[in-house]
Amino acid sequence: MYIIIDTSSVNADLKLKNAGIVKLTSKAKDQGYRVCFPRVVIEEMAKHYSENTAKALKDLKRAAKILDDETETLVLNETEVETAEEIVADYLPKLRKRIKELGAEILKLPSRDQQHEILKKAVKRIKPFNSAGVGYQDATIWANIMDIMLKFSEHEGIVKPKVILVSSNHTDFCNSDKFDLHDDLAAELEEIGVPDIAVKIVKTLDDASSELTTHTDKIISDETLAFFKDPIYASSTFRREVEKLILDKLSFKAFNSSEVGLGDIFEDPTIDMMHEDFDYSAIEAEILSEEEISISLKVSLTCQLDVFVDKSEAYHLEEGTLSIYDHDWNNHYVAAQLEKQVWFEVNLITSNNFQEISSFEIEASEELNDEMEFD
Repeated sequence: MYIIIDTSSVNADLKLKNAGIVKLTSKAKDQGYRVCFPRVVIEEMAKHYSENTAKALKDLKRAAKILDDETETLVLNETEVETAEEIVADYLPKLRKRIKELGAEILKLPSRDQQHEILKKAVKRIKPFNSAGVGYQDATIWANIMDIMLKFSEHEGIVKPKVILVSSNHTDFCNSDKFDLHDDLAAELEEIGVPDIAVKIVKTLDDASSELTTHTDKIISDETLAFFKDPIYASSTFRREVEKLILDKLSFKAFNSSEVGLGDIFEDPTIDMMHEDFDYSAIEAEILSEEEISISLKVSLTCQLDVFVDKSEAYHLEEGTLSIYDHDWNNHYVAAQLEKQVWFEVNLITSNNFQEISSFEIEASEELNDEMEFD
């Protein structure tokens, strides 16, 4: 059985280091799944990495030039820039090595027959192509899947997916945002005697991992719950390390207004300070291997946020709600602060003895951060 990775599911982790891919590949190995990256996905990842780093280097050089002009000081080390450029140029070999380290594999290009099918679909605008004929990369991924599905042709006993496709791109693979396989693709499977249940599309790496959950996760989940809910463990090394990482990652972090539950009038909210009033919920744990555990949880803190507010909106909000510290930030905005409880989602990987955290991610939980109302 196979898990196929689409570029959209790893765009935020092009070096394949975050908890999502580590958890998935580990669980897949335990459950007998093969995690596969189509060749076209590798090429897309390299393209995105090159574009991202090229922009970052360009922005860095532009900023350095401004500082050079303003301070008459050379602030950019050209040797380090050259080193960074060499690292960027070495991305593909390192990516292939990382995929091998994860126990995953790179699929070959689709068979000749499937490449012919891609051409036919492009002309007829059959999914994954859209009405404008765009969709070659997605069609190539689907062609890889069809090559796999041919192994199960006329199999009458399929009751669970043989392929899990991880892709946030529901417009090309699905009928709707419910991630139900598109009728065009289901018809292709039917033509070779494979039921559409054989291919399941999920939105994220975590969704794919959830398809592989084992009963042993419950034991670890209870232990993890104790770390965050039982007062006995409030000062434990593990909990203190988690809370230190939370504070470090969030310090001076900027968000979109909607992410932290603020209306559009509060622009560029940025965390200035945090009360350490941690409140935890939705704590879940899963065993990745004999050595590692994946933990996901939600945590809230009271945050002091720097915001910018249009002058026409600001003054009637000032009493008790908004603390304006610069009434004339510029011609249009005041600079101010407000306090709000903000919820975040945390995903981390720790050793099975809860002594070493090897991966940690945190982001605002827009779903839990209700919009703050003001009179």
